[in-house]
Amino acid sequence: SSTGEITDYGIVSKRLVTQTFVKRLAAEMASNWAGADAWKYHGSGTSSAAEANSQTALGAEVGSRVSGTQVDVSAGTTGNYQSIATITYGSALSITEHGLFNAAAVGIMLDRSKFTAIVVGSGDSIVFTYDLTINPE
Repeated sequence: SSTGEITDYGIVSKRLVTQTFVKRLAAEMASNWAGADAWKYHGSGTSSAAEANSQTALGAEVGSRVSGTQVDVSAGTTGNYQSIATITYGSALSITEHGLFNAAAVGIMLDRSKFTAIVVGSGDSIVFTYDLTINPE
């Protein structure tokens, strides 16, 4: 019979995400996700602020975001999602950051990376390749 008591057992299980799941996740990201789940929009900017997992946007985004080509490059035991996009600039800039988003404007940022400045002039392009490796366990 039920006494209405609740017993807290704490965390009873964690770890061991399977190889099959991580490979499936990468494949789904590359081929089937759409709308708010399409992590394919590349943005770039000029901020050199440190990266932090609490950030929701690039520090100083410039220009428009570009939709990338999504690819599942899983191999071995890992899931690997890749998105590739070419961003062309309309003026001289020092590009120092890149982000991947789920929308052409605003949206949710999956990742922000900063790097040594790449100086571009009007009409210059940068090809960004974002690679997400998803490990099992």
